[in-house]
Amino acid sequence: MNRRDRRAERQSLPLPPKAKDTRKETKMDHKSQKWSYKVSKTQEKTQLISAKATRLKWLVILIGLLMAGFGAFKAGIFGG
Repeated sequence: MNRRDRRAERQSLPLPPKAKDTRKETKMDHKSQKWSYKVSKTQEKTQLISAKATRLKWLVILIGLLMAGFGAFKAGIFGG
């Protein structure tokens, strides 16, 4: 068989119809997956920021207490 005959044979075979519904469903699935990924990423960032804020809050409190204690000690309140 030569190339033309093979091409003609392939063209004579019926092609499966492309269903628009399946393409639409695929697009909708892709959009919903993308949306859920963005939502979960935002939630993870929120949790990370709140954890960092908690750590920073306690660090600031500790530094403030140390500075107040040092200032009180230098002022002679504790007999220094």
